[in-house]
Amino acid sequence: MRPTWVEVDLGAVRDNVAAIAAAVTPAEVCAVVKADGYGHGDVPVAEAAVEGGATRLAVALISEGIRLREAGIEEPVLLLSESAIGDAAEVVRWRLTPTIYRDSYLRAVRAAAPDGYSVHVKIDTGMHRVGAPPEEATSLARSVVDAGLRLEGLWTHLAVSEEDDAFTAVQTGLLAEVVRTLEADGYRADLVHAANTGGALGHPEAHLALVRAGIGIYGLRPAPGFHPEVPLRPAMRVVSHVSLIRRYPAGTRPSYGRR
Repeated sequence: MRPTWVEVDLGAVRDNVAAIAAAVTPAEVCAVVKADGYGHGDVPVAEAAVEGGATRLAVALISEGIRLREAGIEEPVLLLSESAIGDAAEVVRWRLTPTIYRDSYLRAVRAAAPDGYSVHVKIDTGMHRVGAPPEEATSLARSVVDAGLRLEGLWTHLAVSEEDDAFTAVQTGLLAEVVRTLEADGYRADLVHAANTGGALGHPEAHLALVRAGIGIYGLRPAPGFHPEVPLRPAMRVVSHVSLIRRYPAGTRPSYGRR
């Protein structure tokens, strides 16, 4: 057998979520458990996160959300990006919360979902991966409500919250402008959210109603030493055995490329 293994401390996950929750109250904490809980195990991490105070969970793929549901987890599960249009019915079947940023996906969800089904609209304020441009997000959000769905959330993703306060302010400002425009027309989302772990630790103005904590719940910071006043401890360690010790003179250059 390979003499190497991974140890995951679920107590650390619980404590990290509790520490983040204390730092961002009264905002809620959504624990991001995509990619098998960042390799820590999605179901046990999700359960530990909820015990630590997370009220919601987030995943990247429908299959990840299904795993949580099959394990008996009932908390709201947000899909962080649109699924394939043909999979919209599966999103509804498993009671997952879709993120919408295109009219075509809105139509697919509306065709599969009952009246009042909760959705979130994502706004691209500068991350430039997925999301509706701000100038299109207002009309998309109106279309959600007009189609009979519930506009539960409006959100964006901070690109450089750990290093660029000015650009982070631009992003939160664009989100706030979309919210103001919609509210002036009588459209209101229950949850407006922007903060990732960096935003949760370093940008109180971005806490809003909800923070989506990913790397932080696993005990890591988005940059070394970033806001150490919030206590986080790594939830994973890799353990192995030393198989061989060799001694060479100083200046010896081992391995490929002698590097």
